[in-house]
Amino acid sequence: MAITECHCMILKNGKISADHEGLRDFGNFFQNLASQPERGPLVLHFHGGLVSREHGLKIAKNLTSSCYGPAGAQSVFFVWESHPLETIRNNLGEIAGEPLFRLILKHVSQFAKAKIEEKYNTRGQRLELPSDATVWDEIDLLQQEKLPFSSIDTTALSPSASLSSEQSDQFEERLRSDNRFNIETQKIAAALLPGNQADTRSGRIKASTTTLMSPSVLDEIRREAATPEDRGILSTARIIKGSLTILKNVIVRFAGRRDHGFFPTIVEEVLRELYLANAGTFIWDLMKKDTQDAFEGFGTADANLYGGTEFLRQLSLAWTEGCRPRIVLVGHSTGAIFICNLLKASDDQGLPADIRFDTIFSAPAVRFDLFADTLVHHADRIRGFRTFGMSDELEQSDKLLGILYPRSLLYLVSGILEREVDCPLVGMQRYYSKTNHFDQDSNSSIKRVIDYLDADRNRSVWSSSDRGPGLSSRSIRHGDFDNDPATLSSLQTILQRGF
Repeated sequence: MAITECHCMILKNGKISADHEGLRDFGNFFQNLASQPERGPLVLHFHGGLVSREHGLKIAKNLTSSCYGPAGAQSVFFVWESHPLETIRNNLGEIAGEPLFRLILKHVSQFAKAKIEEKYNTRGQRLELPSDATVWDEIDLLQQEKLPFSSIDTTALSPSASLSSEQSDQFEERLRSDNRFNIETQKIAAALLPGNQADTRSGRIKASTTTLMSPSVLDEIRREAATPEDRGILSTARIIKGSLTILKNVIVRFAGRRDHGFFPTIVEEVLRELYLANAGTFIWDLMKKDTQDAFEGFGTADANLYGGTEFLRQLSLAWTEGCRPRIVLVGHSTGAIFICNLLKASDDQGLPADIRFDTIFSAPAVRFDLFADTLVHHADRIRGFRTFGMSDELEQSDKLLGILYPRSLLYLVSGILEREVDCPLVGMQRYYSKTNHFDQDSNSSIKRVIDYLDADRNRSVWSSSDRGPGLSSRSIRHGDFDNDPATLSSLQTILQRGF
């Protein structure tokens, strides 16, 4: 008989929620589980980040009724309160509306296009720039939900290309002579706040009343300016310097084939250089910390306050008393990071060695180096493994934030939210191809993960795929893996028959 009861452990900053909602008595939970003579597997589900508590509970209810219940599984959902995607959407929406942001996009796009189209016999000389009108027409395609500069092939740029000193000077001269640019930098200087104001609810840190530029950038201006008049000069100089860094980084990424397409890469680099904290990195760092904090407190008087630590303790007790269910870990997106922390905590907290987990990732936002480290030190905790993800073509066409950032959530994480630019993520197919300059022989983390997956071809499924029971997915968006019928059918097959 299908089990349809929905068990949710609600966490906040890694601790079990104090509002008395959700699953809290894990000892009683395992006693009830032990009393079921024909129990199915126990599923521990970790939803992705950028999900509100309400949406996390909705995911739990839907999966219980549509997948885990019909498969005869008992399930526990780790519902952790993270900033919803709307927070980043709002921040990026405000940033995209800043006049200075648009001006920097325009200037960098203009020079990057000219560099790609640079003639061989004029290399290193001053660039022949497209007109302002031409560049603005392309950028304004965003209003029609079209990708600007879509016809530009970044691979046309030579791998040895770089911005010459003469071209750098040309770029700086162009910015200094732009009256609108200078007016906007002066406005920012005049509106600096006396100190940074962090608001964890809105997921932003403000250092100015007129811009969401990173406080670190504005702190430089505030710190070095002796008088308010000096701030205007230093503001313009600092932002020109940052804009040149953006252009150089864009060219380096194009030349090194580490880009995410012409326009998305420029957007990423503008955000990374000048808006990083408020572009989502502040939120992303907090979310990843929450997945670690759930396993804090081991060996202390407060251990029972931390959801992951207390759950593992009660699991260990139940196991030694004979309640030994098959346990399946399912992690969507950031939930895969949660799972890596759980596997580590299982060893760190001394769980019985025969507690092993079948593990399923879907669209995992986990870095290759973290998962590789997990395999090195905790692979014995993984009994079976499968990861579901989208093909790179689908990943690029999944415009999660519409005109604000025309790529998927995993591209956003890789290109902006992680501190490493173009950060390799296990859920992105592009990092499995040597044509993208991720040589498996020189990147030990990527090689280790790929070797692990290649040891059994059924360990990875790339949508859209129909390879039979347990090996199919038709997810075409990052959020589909929780509701795509083909993927849910695969999960049911794994729960009922194994890998």
